[in-house]
Amino acid sequence: MKRPFPAPLTLALSMASLAMAVWLCGCGNHDGSTAGITTIGNTIAGTVADDKGVLVSNAEVRLLRDDYNPANDPAETGYQTARTDSAGHFLFKQLQPGGYNLEATREGYAGYLPGIKLDNDHPADSASKVTLARPGAITVVFGKVKVSLGGHFCMPGSTRHRRIDTLDLRLGSLTLPYVGAGHYTSLRYQAPEESTGTEVLAPRNLDITPGDTVIVLAEMGWAQVRRINLNTSATGANVAGNVGDVPVLLHLNAANFDFSLLRKDGGDIRFSRANGSRIAYEVAQWDPDAKTAEIWVKMDTVRGNTRSQGFYLLSGNPDSADASDPKSVFGGAVQGVWHFDGPTLANSVGGDAAMNHGSQPVEGISGKAVRFRGNAWIDMPAKAFAGITRRVTLSFWQKSGDTLQSQPGDILGATDSSGAVVMRMHDPFGDSTVSWQAGALDGAALDKIEKHTDAEADDHTRWNHWMLSKDADKGEMKIYLNGKVWTSAMGKTASIGKVQSFALSFAGTDAYALDEFRVVRVAVGDDGAKLAYEIQRPGAIAVSIGK
Repeated sequence: MKRPFPAPLTLALSMASLAMAVWLCGCGNHDGSTAGITTIGNTIAGTVADDKGVLVSNAEVRLLRDDYNPANDPAETGYQTARTDSAGHFLFKQLQPGGYNLEATREGYAGYLPGIKLDNDHPADSASKVTLARPGAITVVFGKVKVSLGGHFCMPGSTRHRRIDTLDLRLGSLTLPYVGAGHYTSLRYQAPEESTGTEVLAPRNLDITPGDTVIVLAEMGWAQVRRINLNTSATGANVAGNVGDVPVLLHLNAANFDFSLLRKDGGDIRFSRANGSRIAYEVAQWDPDAKTAEIWVKMDTVRGNTRSQGFYLLSGNPDSADASDPKSVFGGAVQGVWHFDGPTLANSVGGDAAMNHGSQPVEGISGKAVRFRGNAWIDMPAKAFAGITRRVTLSFWQKSGDTLQSQPGDILGATDSSGAVVMRMHDPFGDSTVSWQAGALDGAALDKIEKHTDAEADDHTRWNHWMLSKDADKGEMKIYLNGKVWTSAMGKTASIGKVQSFALSFAGTDAYALDEFRVVRVAVGDDGAKLAYEIQRPGAIAVSIGK
């Protein structure tokens, strides 16, 4: 690398979008001195500055070939090192043509400048400036890449690499520290005794901003991998306990997802745990032209009071086939889920579809919703309520219409084979009282809880999330509003009669819209109700799409 190359060379810089401040300036000085920050022939010169633009003396600058492998190439043959002078200048001479990257460090700060090309066909003068900033880090989650003790993860063209130790194997991840802010195109895993390794980024790239830690799933063949972050701490959903079997709603758009990196039909999309195992998902809405999508992803358990839990979205693998599986997402205790996104009013869990009688599609909390006016109603399949006698949870989003009827009505209701009412929710907008009733097995009375409406319940401008639960074994009934217990009572032990028919807009009510109706054969607890609201509500901060 230190052999002289007498022919004139060009220094050209191709830069990706960098988070750190890096620029290239032209110079007319041809005397080869660092005072003019000149690059002539086989020489690269430049400056190092801090984030305020002040030139930094005594910074260490490394000039690396872009194919330098930090895991097994000796430093003395892989790159050159220089120190900036009192004016912050550096100079490298007698360079061979080819691609180079620059690293600069001093006292806990780092900078990175990739993409420098020396070419002897088109001589030119240029100078490079590298700005020091707080370094970032890369945490590599091993995923499906099989790693071994003594193997390496490394970033070619830089000095960043880490050998895998026993703690890394136990954790299933390792962290590459002190990564200068910039644009990186390669991250490789090298097994012991290997010389080249396996690329885990391709075909995607990686951008590190100052002080940022990026989590990378070592999963090959995908054009785009994003970490989905769950936050149940006080700064997110504020849920204290663990909740099992949680469908998490993702809203994809042009700001958080690149729709151009996968097929038009969206079939090449997957979700993965950190260990590489796949997670069931349902694509509820997909519009690549508008660059919007809504996807439900099944989490076996969402941990309470943590910001560290997450999973991964993978997309853009042409060899993958569509694997959307609604029944696996909403199975278990969930017996019915209606998104109301299509004209068939299908149950995502399976079974019979609902039957529409005059409701109209409108924009909902997630995709489309149904709107009831006048005598419109929807018959829900009785199969969705099979086996429900002692415990049940019904949940939905509701928004008032532009008119109110003078008479009270019922949002939902169910009857048995004799026509007796076995479940009912009284309309929160029809008059001043909301009530939830359930029982009437073998002619017994209905258990009932009720409460006068308040400002939140009677807010006609927003979508409200209602959840109705009964646990006859505990004798408890609850109404949740927007994730909180709105009213509850004990001593409610009546079993629920067998549902023969179930209707939304049961007894005629004011104009309103309803979305995301669910039937669950258990009584969802307080944490489950809070989490269901927080991961679906508009502007939800409990779920975020990271890098």
